[in-house]
Amino acid sequence: MALAAPGDSTWVQATNRRFDRGNGYGAYDTAVSFPNTSTTYRKIYMVFELGKYPCPGYDPNNPGDGAGQTGWCGDWDYTVENILMTPGGDTLELGRLITPYARQTWPRTPLTWTQRYIFDVTDYYPVLKGAATMRVFYSGYSTGFRGDVKFLFIEGTPERDVKKVERIWHGSFNYGATTPISAKLPDLNRTAPAGTASAEMKLNITGHGSDNNGCGEFCGNAYTVSLNGNAIAKQPFFRDDCGLNDLYPQSGTWVYSRANWCPGALVHTFSHTLNGVTAAANYTLGLGFPAYTSPGGGTGSYTIDGAIIYYGAMNHTLDAAIEDIVAPTNAEYHWRANPTATQPILMVRNSGSTPITSITFNYGVVGKMTQTYTWSGTLAPLSSQEIVFPPLTQLRLAAGNYGFSAKIVSVNSATDEEPLNNEMHSTFTAADTWPSEIQVQLKSNNEASNTNASLSQTAWKIEDANGNVLYQKSDCAPSSLCTSDTIRLAPGGYRLVVTDSAYLGYYDADAGSVVGYITGTGASTSFGGSSGYLRVYDVAAGGLPINLPGYFGGNFGRGFTQSFVVGEPVGVRPATHQAGSLKAFPNPASNTLSVVVDRDQRADGSLQLLDVMGRVVLHQSYSYGIVLLDVAHLAGGTYLLQYNAVDGVRMQQRVVLLGN
Repeated sequence: MALAAPGDSTWVQATNRRFDRGNGYGAYDTAVSFPNTSTTYRKIYMVFELGKYPCPGYDPNNPGDGAGQTGWCGDWDYTVENILMTPGGDTLELGRLITPYARQTWPRTPLTWTQRYIFDVTDYYPVLKGAATMRVFYSGYSTGFRGDVKFLFIEGTPERDVKKVERIWHGSFNYGATTPISAKLPDLNRTAPAGTASAEMKLNITGHGSDNNGCGEFCGNAYTVSLNGNAIAKQPFFRDDCGLNDLYPQSGTWVYSRANWCPGALVHTFSHTLNGVTAAANYTLGLGFPAYTSPGGGTGSYTIDGAIIYYGAMNHTLDAAIEDIVAPTNAEYHWRANPTATQPILMVRNSGSTPITSITFNYGVVGKMTQTYTWSGTLAPLSSQEIVFPPLTQLRLAAGNYGFSAKIVSVNSATDEEPLNNEMHSTFTAADTWPSEIQVQLKSNNEASNTNASLSQTAWKIEDANGNVLYQKSDCAPSSLCTSDTIRLAPGGYRLVVTDSAYLGYYDADAGSVVGYITGTGASTSFGGSSGYLRVYDVAAGGLPINLPGYFGGNFGRGFTQSFVVGEPVGVRPATHQAGSLKAFPNPASNTLSVVVDRDQRADGSLQLLDVMGRVVLHQSYSYGIVLLDVAHLAGGTYLLQYNAVDGVRMQQRVVLLGN
């Protein structure tokens, strides 16, 4: 999300430390001082920035070098719980995340890598006051990760005043043992405090460990919430979207589906409305799971932490809020949706008590003419929706780095009651420019589609700015080379969309049956098989490959989208083509140029920057990861970035420097 929203803001530093005690595992506590005034806050965010540090004695080229736990420096998927402890005895989990498989030789996770995880913790305002202790519980068995936790308090009026926050079930509970999990999760009897107009139950749950069915990490399941003995919600909590993670590629099994967690991603918090729970109401709350006994050989477990939030009445009647800019943005947690040459995407919320049927926006690239768009639909109170805007020509004509802004100007054809949440800004890098005549070549691996053994699991399509499919290939056989005819595209914005249907089968404890493909015993299955690739060629340039930023040799999980422009943006020369993957950004650049080379082997070599006369004006060695080139001292103009590998491979890209 874009955090630079209107409203006076206060940042509070909580934790900033390495998880380096022993093998890393355990609680890391830090004293914190939150604002302790009568000020009201429209939003409170907890921003967790995960990063790395070099482990002593670690050899990144040989992570299994036998150097003890430091031999796996930041290489594994570990649970990280963020827990608040107050002097009054409140202990509440504010949010949970999972570290990625972040080996530093991989292109997205060099030693300098960081990733932000943003949690909306506005509902915990009653306990985010004064002195407290912030605990980061790192369930890792090696070192290499570090965490920086900050809180952002944005002044204003919240959706609802919170009367009380109350912790409920919490802990790690075996699932499938002789003693059923229900015996460890007794019903709770509670009374709503004065002023309560509504209440919600929030639950964090993740599955860990495995029995012969893969339960609980690789086991599909659902829990049931009961209120006064009546079931009010049945919540599935299996994540089948890990292969669409924004943090890819990773060095381990990040694509596998798991029990409400994916390596490198936030854990989903589930919320359930407790209808009828108002001031002074006595009620009974229950949490249940399907009866299940592990088929021998140990059990998995569920890590659970829940809370009840008691709210006062709604503070606004008509209030739409922009929560996030999904595209265009350079935010790393929207990696897959960017860059875009077509349609802006916003996340919008109804923060009032009246259903919203229309919202009018002003939006556009900063410095360009503002556009107007009126969305029509139905957005219920306290619900959020992703809104895809019409194609924006300004995105197609942009080149380099720009700003984007969006503002709500009316809701239901009336004035919005709360102007402070109506506007948001982002920065973005424009999409690449491609030639008008291309060929797409798919070399499929030997794995078949889940639904048809004669078809490859991989397919591709090219869409125009409105999402219309212009070209596609979905009938390539396994272990085949499929090359398209020449594709001719008019000037405009486009998307190349690659999909991969493969997934790891799993046992569904709720249904009592296997879903998908499992061979052998449960979660021991791995994907294996041969490797394939996808390449795009410039026909007019004699078939030179076009660079695909973010493709990383085909290691993209369940999908890959490349947005591109046909028709040269004003004032920018077309990029050269590379027989491989060389990426420099931003382009144009002012002070620093970031460069990454992606190859199927070690990329040892050198980088050179040549001026228009062919003179080398900058030289630097290269081995892996993102390299930062200091170009602040160079004059503005067009340069040629050249990568020379020790094995003779050469890649080039034209870059523009703005000068100072």
